[in-house]
Amino acid sequence: MLTGGNDLAALGGYATERDATENALLDAVELRGLPVLRVYRGVQLIQQRCAIPLRRVTGHVTTRQTIRIDGGPAEVNSYHRFAVLESRPPLEVWAVAADHVVKAICRSALSITGIMWRPERNSPFATTDVALCHRVFNVA
Repeated sequence: MLTGGNDLAALGGYATERDATENALLDAVELRGLPVLRVYRGVQLIQQRCAIPLRRVTGHVTTRQTIRIDGGPAEVNSYHRFAVLESRPPLEVWAVAADHVVKAICRSALSITGIMWRPERNSPFATTDVALCHRVFNVA
């Protein structure tokens, strides 16, 4: 699991070392076929790696936001300023906001999942987020 944090350097962030480290970690997990869950910054990095352009968005820094996950409503928190409105193969979109901002992606063939909310900021943890972690990491 790779956590959220500052913006990517390509988007004005200041942590070029972190970008390089996370890209190297993604290379390693892809090579080994290990599952990885990326939290919001990670979705941005995955999209960037797939040459999908990110753009600045508004209204996505809030403690409560209703999105659609697998077609049904869910409430999440949201703390990001950059996102995409679409994705393309090899990524699959499985959660979106009302304004069509992509909130979650996966790359099934490589067991990569990315979400644009911060599950660790909920107390207690949302059962859907716990189930997601179990699914990603194949925990019974």
